[in-house]
Amino acid sequence: MASQVRIGTSSALALAAALLSGGIARADDLSRDTRAKIGFEVAASQHITLDPNVPSQGLGSYLVTISNCNDCHTQPNFAPGGDPTQHQPKQVNLANYLAGGRLFPTPTGNFCSRNLTPATSNGLPAGLTREQFITVIRTGCDPLEGNIHDARTCDLLQVMPWSNFNTTYKNFELSAIYDYLSVLPHTEIGDAEQCTPDPQGLANNQ
Repeated sequence: MASQVRIGTSSALALAAALLSGGIARADDLSRDTRAKIGFEVAASQHITLDPNVPSQGLGSYLVTISNCNDCHTQPNFAPGGDPTQHQPKQVNLANYLAGGRLFPTPTGNFCSRNLTPATSNGLPAGLTREQFITVIRTGCDPLEGNIHDARTCDLLQVMPWSNFNTTYKNFELSAIYDYLSVLPHTEIGDAEQCTPDPQGLANNQ
């Protein structure tokens, strides 16, 4: 009888923990992660096609959305008639979605957001492998400047809030973002671009 009480208490505590966590699942069971479900719904509402059988894509969609990647990496952010700041139903600019081209003037120089979509050269998001992508987010090392494998001496990305992401997201979450970006079509900047993004991928000496 005592063992039954202990089991019941343990189950109740586990259920309470799951409820308090908002349904966030472990890396090995993304199908239970409620964020993935929301991400699929968001993608569908924006006419972005994902595979419903790959929950990491849904989670990646959710994380890209709440991280506001579209704000910096899509120029302009919204399609004509789809700007929510103008009381219009939201529709991201799919023609240039995450292609970069937004200018950020700073006291230390001007910086142009980069293209995160799969590169035409190798089909990889931002032209980077999964390991390289996660390394860049973890260290802030610019893949086009210096050695991304030496966080002590590499040139760091400016404007990009990598220092927030590297302490907020676990590796499985960064991997889910990569999975989401992997299934997007390659896009290019359009006539409304403010600058020309740097090339995708790594510097030639890496």
